[in-house]
Order: sequence, then structure tokens, then C-alpha cells
Amino acid sequence: MFEIMLVSAGIISFILCVLIIPILIRLSEKNHWFDEIDERKIHTGQISRLAGVAVFLSMMAGLIIGLTLVNSQTGIMNDFPIGRLVTFLAAFTLIHIIGLIDDFKNIRPRYKFAVQIIAALIIIFPNRTLSMLYIPFFNFTLNIGIFGYILTAVWIIGACNAVNLIDGIDGLSGGITAIASLALSLTALALGNPVTAVISFALFGSLIGFLVFNFPPAKIFIGDSGALFLGFALASLPLLEINTHSDMAMIISVSILFIPVVDTLTSMLRRLRRRQSPFYPDREHIHHKLMDRNLSTKQILFTIYTISIIISAQVFLWAITGNRVFIIVDMIVWAILIAVLLLLEKHHADNT
Repeated sequence: MFEIMLVSAGIISFILCVLIIPILIRLSEKNHWFDEIDERKIHTGQISRLAGVAVFLSMMAGLIIGLTLVNSQTGIMNDFPIGRLVTFLAAFTLIHIIGLIDDFKNIRPRYKFAVQIIAALIIIFPNRTLSMLYIPFFNFTLNIGIFGYILTAVWIIGACNAVNLIDGIDGLSGGITAIASLALSLTALALGNPVTAVISFALFGSLIGFLVFNFPPAKIFIGDSGALFLGFALASLPLLEINTHSDMAMIISVSILFIPVVDTLTSMLRRLRRRQSPFYPDREHIHHKLMDRNLSTKQILFTIYTISIIISAQVFLWAITGNRVFIIVDMIVWAILIAVLLLLEKHHADNT
């Protein structure tokens, strides 16, 4: 019965997103709310960037209805601290709103960063931190204590911006985060974290609805209101029920968002090496490099989706079996991907 209610949350989110997006497209056409075109953008033409509104609203509706249905059958919310859930949803809303404002009027990075810090603190303040780190190679758990507050803030803010930065071609950020949300939902379910599972599956449903309109050729983009929210939500959701399997939260978080996070880190290192701001925009992200190697948009999506599925699948297998071999394999895949990205970086540098 729980699984049926879980799926219903995703279906509700999917249907609502599919219904809301055409309305947003028409409103954008009427009011000329289009994504700005510059030298870094792949697309041409006038395309709305307000799909984040549909993703956010449909997810919120899906999770509320889904949790209500689940609770009516299982009573899981009776012992769950509602204040904690409200805190997370408030932080999600704050990030979504600042992103939406930025979609209409470019906000200075310092102000966006300040709001991201506030939203991260809303999550962290009630002691929802990555205080335990599991080291699979040695089968050892490290307690980092107070440093967990800093690590958690850096991780949430970093992931928030990483997903925003990788939003470069049709279907990319939506596909990566859809895979991540599904993986998080299934992993949370395996670990006995039902509330996280329902919320993540509601997010998955809304993202599939978005991809109906965003898969190449895109009719609408996610915008900052969606990309910032997606990164923030997927980085912080593993902390919602952190009392259970808290040592696994960091590996789960990093794995499901590994590609955007590593792509962002390599981009920042590249810019620092050139004595530029680490936030300086360029056209050298992973999808740009693959495009320069004559891969089509769909080939790029297939490649990145496949890697995301492989990494996320290892985390899920680890969760359902408890066998650390799967997470060791996952980290080996991390190392291979980092090596490939560094080789692409070197090849690009040698040819510019």
C-alpha cells in the first residue's frame, strides 16, 4: 500500500506539471518573458525560462497530497516532527523565490549567495548536519562534530549552484536531477526513510513532466527558479531523516549529484588557474567539451544520463544490500570520471 501511495505522489506531480507548463509558455509569449541569448547559450529563438515554477508548485502539491495519503494508511507522520518538514519546505521556497526574481531581474551574485546562506542555515540550525562521514575503503565512520556545520553549508550551497551551472543544453539538468531524485527516493525507501522517499518521488514526477517539454528541442527552460531549487533540494533532502543512517548521507548526496558537482569544481579550478573569478561564466563545461568533440545533443544526454544512472545505482545497491563493495565501485567510477574530465580539460587547453 505504501508503494502505491508513493507512486501516486509522483503521478500527481507529473500531471500538474504537464498542465501548468503550457500556461507558463502562453504567459511568457504574451509578456515576452524569454531566456536571454548570449555567446554561452546553445539555443536560438525565444524560449520561456519559467518551468521552475511548474516544477516547484507541482512537487509541493504532489508531496502534500502524497504524504497525506500515506499517513492515512500508515500513520508515518504521527511520529514525524512536522516542524522539521515545514523548515525544509520553507528553505526550498526561499531558494525558489530568489531564483524566480533572478529570472526576471538579474540579482547581484552576492545577494543570491546571501539568500543561499540563509536557506542553508534554516536547514542546518536544528542540527541537521553531515556530522558523520563513512570511509568505505576502511569500513570506518568518522565523527567530524562541529565541522559538520561548515561542511553541510558548503555542500548545500555548492550543490545548489552546481546544478544551476550545468543547465546548458536541452534536457541536461532536468534529466540529471530526475535520475537523482528517483535514486534518492528508492534509496530512502530502502533505508527506511519514508518521508524523504515520498518527497523525492514527487520531485521525480514533476521533473518527468518538465522533460516532456524540455527534451530536445526544448519548448521551455527550467530557469534559476528551478535549477537553484533542484540543487538545493537534492543536497539537503538526505538530511531530512538523518537520524537514520546519518553516516551514509554524504555519500548519497555526492553520488546523485556527482556530475554537476565535479563539473563545477573543475570549472572553478580552470578559472582560478587563469586568474579569473571562480564564478566567471564560460563555455567550457562538460557538455560544451563533448559538443566540441562532435557529439550531438542526444548523444551527450545519453552519455551523461548513463554515467548518472551507474553512479546512482551503486548507492541504491549499497542501501538494499549493505555490501560496501558497491560503494567502493561507486568511488572507483568517481575517480574514472574525474580523470576523464581532467583529460578533456587538458585537451581543450592544448587546443586553445
